[in-house]
Amino acid sequence: MEYWSQFERGEDILDFRESRFVVTEYMKYRPLAPVEKRHLFDVYQLSILFDCIWYFERGDIRDFYERRKIDALNRFGRDAFYNQLF
Repeated sequence: MEYWSQFERGEDILDFRESRFVVTEYMKYRPLAPVEKRHLFDVYQLSILFDCIWYFERGDIRDFYERRKIDALNRFGRDAFYNQLF
């Protein structure tokens, strides 16, 4: 999902139209269990944190691209994220 529906610099949240497409296409081949759907928000945030390791040079500890993505997801919220995708 991160690759296909990336945050654009300066945007508040990812492109949910593209995100829904990615999830829908994936589920054609392997449906997600309810527990996987429920925790996709957390897994997505974890994948962003993994990116911090690879791309830490994008900024300093107070402000960097992956932190802004996590902050945007937190502002959007787990329930709204779930409702946008499913």
